[in-house]
Amino acid sequence: MRRSLWGFVAAVGLALAPIPASAHLVSTGLGPVYDGISHFALTPEEVLPMAALALFAGLRGPAHARRVLFVVPVVWLAACLAAVAPRAECSPIVFGFALLALGTLLAIDAKISPDVIAIIAIMLGLALGSIYDTSSDTNAPGLLGALGAAGLVFALLALLSSVSLPLRRPSARIAVRVAGSWTAALGLLLVGWWVHGRPR
Repeated sequence: MRRSLWGFVAAVGLALAPIPASAHLVSTGLGPVYDGISHFALTPEEVLPMAALALFAGLRGPAHARRVLFVVPVVWLAACLAAVAPRAECSPIVFGFALLALGTLLAIDAKISPDVIAIIAIMLGLALGSIYDTSSDTNAPGLLGALGAAGLVFALLALLSSVSLPLRRPSARIAVRVAGSWTAALGLLLVGWWVHGRPR
């Protein structure tokens, strides 16, 4: 009984002890490259569209996957370093439409050529890279951070396209397409949320 009482007192003490909280942890203490990697990894609106595109490219075949793998990181980094970021209030609608479009392509397993998927990859890289913040303030890791994040983009695309690339059984392909339908639903939710919250 005494042990339970002390456990309860300790739990209450820990619950009431104030600690600082940060909404967006960027500094890892390991240097700007790792800060950029963590900054990108903790930004789901950047990760999810790229994941959907990688899975879709893998379903379509090696030629599609190679186009996405080598086009997106280069274009993303170029747009990121060009500092052509749109207004911050436009970001949610960009992310929402990217998720909606790519999730729909994945869900319906659209039959498109490698050239078309390269154009889609360029558009995605430009849209997401231009929004990624590379300034030197506390919320962004700078140039080296952008290079680290671009490396993570390449790794993410390679890993996820390799997941769906070897799939031949219809049930396995359907499971990936279901993930696409959920991605499209999330994009539709974000678009609706942006339209509803937009000042009139």
